[in-house]
Amino acid sequence: MESVVAGIDVSARALDVHVAPVGLNHQVPNTTTGLQRLASWLREQNVEMVVMEATGGYEVRAHVTLSEHGCQVAVVNPRQIRDYAKAIGLLEKNDRIDATVLSRYGIKERPTPVRPASTEECAFRALVSRRQQLVAMITQESNRIAHPEHGPTDSYERVLALLRDEKRVLEARIAKLIRESPEWRSRVRRLQSAPGIGPTLAAVLLTYLPELGTLSKPEITKLAGLAPLVRDSGRYRGQRRIGGGRSEARGALYMAVLVGLRHQLPIAAHFKRLVARGKPGSVAIVACMRKLLVQLNAMERDGVEWDSSRLQPLPA
Repeated sequence: MESVVAGIDVSARALDVHVAPVGLNHQVPNTTTGLQRLASWLREQNVEMVVMEATGGYEVRAHVTLSEHGCQVAVVNPRQIRDYAKAIGLLEKNDRIDATVLSRYGIKERPTPVRPASTEECAFRALVSRRQQLVAMITQESNRIAHPEHGPTDSYERVLALLRDEKRVLEARIAKLIRESPEWRSRVRRLQSAPGIGPTLAAVLLTYLPELGTLSKPEITKLAGLAPLVRDSGRYRGQRRIGGGRSEARGALYMAVLVGLRHQLPIAAHFKRLVARGKPGSVAIVACMRKLLVQLNAMERDGVEWDSSRLQPLPA
């Protein structure tokens, strides 16, 4: 018997719902009351899974409320859904069509339901995300100071000082949250045991790769955008490249590898072996990032600290 799946298109104002394969359509306001009514309606339709897109935050309340009412909720990548719609010939786009595509995708692909982030996790991720925004703004202001070209340098310097002060405030709040949470404290301590990973990089990784320790090696490397993508056709053998994935997590791993190379930490030996085998420097750095990520994933999975023996010569 075919599963009953609800696709939900979430907007700031409303939630459009399509239940497949029965073909029911429904709409409720995106409010607490509307979500509670929707949860009851989904139970009446014997819905086994709800599929919705990640929509920049609009989906969070729906994910939490429906999960609290016992719904199995999968949150999927919008680009995957758009590509799936094109593959099945649905080129039109509106809220009802999007909900229909989500329900059909859920029946066909069976995405894995995920639990919503707790209030504590949301607060932690919001602080780390805001810190990353400040880091980007600090870089912009620093670049302006480096190339003033008769610009208001005094203004650049005042703004830069303000941004740095705010960054320190956020880092103190992040550190406080880590100290007060036994789970976060344990995870950050474990990640910090890896050479090149400090408290800030550990917090960034836990924010942008919360799945650490729950996925396989191929899954975690693809999620971070570090899996070599094959581009072959017939006799043509294209160059393997990385792409997609979570750029923030990739940036944290890149910084960790750079620290390791600069201070001759264990990852540096792996880098040198790859270069000695003829790998270009940029390729070797990506391979080191991938190696480090796989090790961190295994540490989280097994609840153990860093083991440098895992960086012995292996195929990159």
